[in-house]
Amino acid sequence: MKNFLENFNNINWFFWFYRGTGLALLIHGIAWLPTRSFWLGQQGFHPSASAWSAATGASLLSPLPPVLIDFTYALFLVGCLNLVHGRYFKRITAMVLALGLTLATLTSPSAFGGVNGIFVFSLLVVATTSDNRTRLQISRYAVIATLIAIYTLSGWRKAVWGTWLTDPNTLYAVTNGLFRTGLAAWSLQTLPAFVWTALQYAVLTFQLASPLLFGFQQTRILAIGLGLGFHLSIALYFEGLWLFNLGFLSLYFAFLEPKSR
Repeated sequence: MKNFLENFNNINWFFWFYRGTGLALLIHGIAWLPTRSFWLGQQGFHPSASAWSAATGASLLSPLPPVLIDFTYALFLVGCLNLVHGRYFKRITAMVLALGLTLATLTSPSAFGGVNGIFVFSLLVVATTSDNRTRLQISRYAVIATLIAIYTLSGWRKAVWGTWLTDPNTLYAVTNGLFRTGLAAWSLQTLPAFVWTALQYAVLTFQLASPLLFGFQQTRILAIGLGLGFHLSIALYFEGLWLFNLGFLSLYFAFLEPKSR
């Protein structure tokens, strides 16, 4: 507890970043525990190798045999706990976890791709960052740049290839989908159309303007608040996506000022 409080007072972004990443992964692991055989086993949420090859031209790795699923999953959870603890071999742990998530993605890209991509990036940052002040700064800027790039590219896709600019009812239609929560259903019935349109263009503006909002010290606090609200809204309005947003939230620790330890 004393060590924890000392690090809290030092406000070392990296201290919170690797623990936040480990905690988010641990929560993922606990949430997926009942369905681990479907995610990792030979029967479950996987396209066939032939179908995937025909659609993408890429090959898939074979899922785990049943005898290895529980053992592999237990190692994954232990690794997450060790990363949260952070005292022993955190960089080696992060590299092993990144390798495991990469192999899982190559087994079923359609199931794991989006979520695992964020976590693999975060784990590689943990594995390659030293306590040197310069290296901490480089890693911090890399995390911030990646977060901004994700927002900007997402906004660009919405504006150029989607209908977020041309159809004012796009956000309403997206929310009124298969994964809507009870809160989303209530909001769809209660909020007038102009509110949904305003929210739609607010999201688009935030994503496209994220380089400016996060890039200037004067607007960074506003950008952080908007970003956290953005991910909280996704978690509340789309069933199951709160897990996905945990990976993004850990990136926000990079906005804490780094200090040498």
